[in-house]
Formats: sequence, C-alpha cells, structure tokens
Amino acid sequence: MLKVLAMRAGVKRIDITGRKLQLYFSEAHQKNPLGLVDMVVAEPDRFEFTPDHTLKVKLQGYGSGGLVAKTKNILKEIALHVNS
Repeated sequence: MLKVLAMRAGVKRIDITGRKLQLYFSEAHQKNPLGLVDMVVAEPDRFEFTPDHTLKVKLQGYGSGGLVAKTKNILKEIALHVNS
C-alpha cells in the first residue's frame, strides 16, 4: 500500500527512522511540485524541505503501526497537493 501511495505522490524513496520520515521526490512524476512548498509553509514545525528534494517530517504516533499509518496519511496529503 505504501508503494502505491508513494508513486501517486511522486516519491521515489521512503525512509523511516525513529520518529522521522524522509521522502525523496521525483519531480518528473508530479503535476504541481510547488504544492509541497505550500505544505511546508503551512506547517513549518512539522515539515522541512531540503535543497536535494527531500521532505523531512516529524511523526507523532506510537509503535511501528502508528508510524506507518501516519506515513500513509502524509503520502495521501502530498498526492493531493502535487497532483492538483
């Protein structure tokens, strides 16, 4: 399921370490890559976008199941922003 959501969001790689999520993007697979900037600006304490096209997200949840569920929701949110 994460792989399908990642493809829709234009994410080519996902790393989850501790409570940090790192998403590596492929701009070629997004209609509106600047939609990510809107997300980061809206919640700068939660999201950080790096110059190498990596989005760092602070995850809040308990256990690996909670973190995976949060990751799914973030990927869905990103897909809405970059594909509209």
